[in-house]
Amino acid sequence: FLALSILIIQNLSCQTLPLNPLRWYLGDSATTDVSGSGRVKTWKDYSINFDSATQSVSSSQPKQYSSALLNFHKTLHFDSIDVLNLTGSANLRTIFMVLKDTSNYKTNTSVRPILGDNGSHNFWRPPTGEITGGFTSTFITNGLIRLNSLAVNGAVTKIPHSFSILTLRTTGLVEFNTLTEDRGTAGSSWEGSIAELLLYKDSVSDSQIDSVELYFRNKYAPPVK
Repeated sequence: FLALSILIIQNLSCQTLPLNPLRWYLGDSATTDVSGSGRVKTWKDYSINFDSATQSVSSSQPKQYSSALLNFHKTLHFDSIDVLNLTGSANLRTIFMVLKDTSNYKTNTSVRPILGDNGSHNFWRPPTGEITGGFTSTFITNGLIRLNSLAVNGAVTKIPHSFSILTLRTTGLVEFNTLTEDRGTAGSSWEGSIAELLLYKDSVSDSQIDSVELYFRNKYAPPVK
């Protein structure tokens, strides 16, 4: 349970993380196409649930970057049409992400959720780059939103163009089943790069949030703040 911890040894620094994440995706753990294109067919889930995210259509597969490493770690890039599908839905309360936006914050493009769901717009984001918008679940907008360990107003705060730590702790369960498409709408996917996603079904305490964010900073910094 969350009161317990697992010990993570990374970059010669020990961090304690909440036990049993519901899903855990790392940029290093993706399986790419044998052609050498870097297209990702499977993103392995390192949680005990083993719900890897997959995509069989090459034109909808994100790319794994192995040349432009983030502190020696690979990242996945989604270009607004890419989507990975889970085998089932998952309900979340706490979400940790290391990512950067690579869009131009345009107002004439589709929405850009980081997590998606075929039946709901829980993670709806406007194309102008803010973390939340008018259709985002109130469980998210009324919860805790932290960017690089500082509490922010998601409605007026854009996801940076440099790798950053984004933390969401919701006030209720929010469902997702895709990375990253909005309600099955082609072209409404995340436009940016992701190094790691650590997802919990429980509400993680403030001290545990601090521990996870410290783990991210030690693992990926520099340049994550």
